[in-house]
Amino acid sequence: DTETALAYSAWYMDESLLGKRVMDVARSVDYVLSRPEADGRLRVVGKGMGGLWCLYAAALDSRIKSLISVRSLLSYRTLAQTDRYKYGANVFVPDVLLSLDLPEVSAAISPRPLALISPLGAMQQPVKASSAEETYQWTRAVYSGAGLSDRFLAEGPSPDLDISTNYLNLFDYLDRVSKEHGNRE
Repeated sequence: DTETALAYSAWYMDESLLGKRVMDVARSVDYVLSRPEADGRLRVVGKGMGGLWCLYAAALDSRIKSLISVRSLLSYRTLAQTDRYKYGANVFVPDVLLSLDLPEVSAAISPRPLALISPLGAMQQPVKASSAEETYQWTRAVYSGAGLSDRFLAEGPSPDLDISTNYLNLFDYLDRVSKEHGNRE
C-alpha cells in the first residue's frame, strides 16, 4: 500500500516515516498552541497509527499535557515474537528494539497522565487488559516510583458508553489526578 511504499522510500533516504509522522504531530502542537484561544492545557487523543505517533510526540514534547492512545500497537516485542502480523512497514523504526520498546516510550511521558485504551496485538486484535498491564509493568513502575500510579491507565474500552463520552470521562479522570498530585513536570 501507499504507507508501505512511503516507509521504504524514507528508509532508502535513511529516514523513518514514523518519525516524520511524529514531527507532523509536533508541528500540529505548535499550531494549536499558537492560537489565541489555546490555554496551554493541550490534551491529545490518538487512535490507531495516530495513537502511536502521539505516544512518541508526547514523549518528546512536554507541551502535550495528557494523552489517550486508543487501539494502537501494544509493543514492538509482540511483532518480533510472532511469525505473522497485520502491520505494515510504516509502524517500524529500524533497530528500535535494540534501544527501547513502547513501554519505555510511555514511561518517558511521566509525570504527565497517559491512558492506553484497548491496545492491539500483532494481528491488530484488542489484547486483554491483563496482557497490557503485564507488557507495561516497567511503565507502571516508573509512574509508581514517582508516586503517580493513578496517572497511568492501561485498559479496555467501556462498551456501554459512546466513544466521545468515554474520552471525556477519561480526560476528567486524568485532569482530576493531575490536580490531586499538583503539576509535577
